[in-house]
Amino acid sequence: MPDNVLQLENISHIYTGGVQILDATSASINSGELVALVGSSGLGKSTLLHIAGLMETPSDGQVRILGRTAKTDQERTTIRLHHLGFVFQFHHLLPEFTALENTTLIGRIGGLSHKKAQARATELLDRVGLSHRLHHAPATLSGGECQRVAIARALMNAPELLLLDEPTGNLDADTAQEVFSLIEQLVAQEELACLYVTHNPEQAAKATRRLTIRDKKLVANV
Repeated sequence: MPDNVLQLENISHIYTGGVQILDATSASINSGELVALVGSSGLGKSTLLHIAGLMETPSDGQVRILGRTAKTDQERTTIRLHHLGFVFQFHHLLPEFTALENTTLIGRIGGLSHKKAQARATELLDRVGLSHRLHHAPATLSGGECQRVAIARALMNAPELLLLDEPTGNLDADTAQEVFSLIEQLVAQEELACLYVTHNPEQAAKATRRLTIRDKKLVANV
């Protein structure tokens, strides 16, 4: 895996209505790094995360994933599916599917056979501590368990970059600590590049480094 996984080059973004949220800001994240994106609400942290994840196109500048830029919607979709993993504040699991089915589905979309996708999903759910809950629907799982399924799902296609938007923001303090410790462990084991938005000071303190948006630019170690 290349050391440099994510490059944001002179990213600017203007919302509909003319409000500028980012102005020619740059950053890079390497494999094995756990980078916190912190700061007050309303400064564009989630927007920047969505730009990094190719879910939103910046008004100007370039996003490089593993040295590649995506010029078409198809290229963006392919990179998201095979190189990026996402975990959001809400788990967004399909309610009619079990934990195993929710996770297996991503592998099937990624091109794995059902047998290989199910085997990979079973392994990942075991790694996040849910081997005893494979056949449970989201409604029968706790909030922390649902987020563990979401983490397994994010890792299904062996991404190089993990993007997290307040992944424990909807959990109680003890469960949040357990889930974030799991994220730390998996990032280290898989040597992932990880960018995560958090308002939790304890989680921010565990980062390899911290970034904040100040005056529409990313500033390190503040």
